[in-house]
Amino acid sequence: MNRIVHAALIGLLLSAAGCSKGYDPEPPQRPPVPVPTVTIAEFQKLCLDGATVIREPIVLTGIVTTSDRSGNFYRTLGIEQNRSAVEIRTGTDNSHTRYPVGSRVCLRVQGLCVERQRGVLQIGPPAPPSSAEAVGYFRAQSLLDCHLFCGEREEPLPTGTPRTPDELDTALCGTLVLLSGFRYEPEDEEEPCWEGYRRFVDDEGFAIHTYVSSYARFARQPIPAGRVALRGMLQRIDTGPHAGYIIKLRDETDCLD
Repeated sequence: MNRIVHAALIGLLLSAAGCSKGYDPEPPQRPPVPVPTVTIAEFQKLCLDGATVIREPIVLTGIVTTSDRSGNFYRTLGIEQNRSAVEIRTGTDNSHTRYPVGSRVCLRVQGLCVERQRGVLQIGPPAPPSSAEAVGYFRAQSLLDCHLFCGEREEPLPTGTPRTPDELDTALCGTLVLLSGFRYEPEDEEEPCWEGYRRFVDDEGFAIHTYVSSYARFARQPIPAGRVALRGMLQRIDTGPHAGYIIKLRDETDCLD
């Protein structure tokens, strides 16, 4: 009798396992793509009082201009709309595969925190209390999916707005800019590669620094000699040895001969 019961139980378990194997649960439903409510320029005017958690149902839209593809932007991406920009702390690796440069995205900012870093308005979840920063990173892709929505790819790809030194302004921080007519002038005895801060000067003596992280895949590549054009995200440092405007390159192709 025990053998019969035992055999019956095994049959039930195998049958259940077979049903479980064939069961395909419904994927979680993403919220519908939200409709933009304000421009990035309008949103920036609302964020002038330091770190702020957004309580209103605000939605932004923009074109992705920077990514983590080369490693110089760590778990962030920049979006731009009509010469105004914000940087999103995605908290995910290889976000360029989901949000490639040139694609249009919508960002639901309600419940997120904003603060300026190096002149750039950054957006992300509120950081943990132990953090020295107000803006944190999304802890999972599923959380990011509730706020960031990717649409169609735009053409042509963003190439940076040409700027002269006189046109640079803190309101442009976060945007993709292109400055021409600069040459590399090292400040110290340093290896002429991209890693770290590198000083460039134009014919009028205007100096600007580039910044490349040591983790970027092109950090150790040599800097071209002669006059070049520099493209990247505009940032600003107010104090210290590299005070002034900074160009944060996306990769080595952002230095144009």
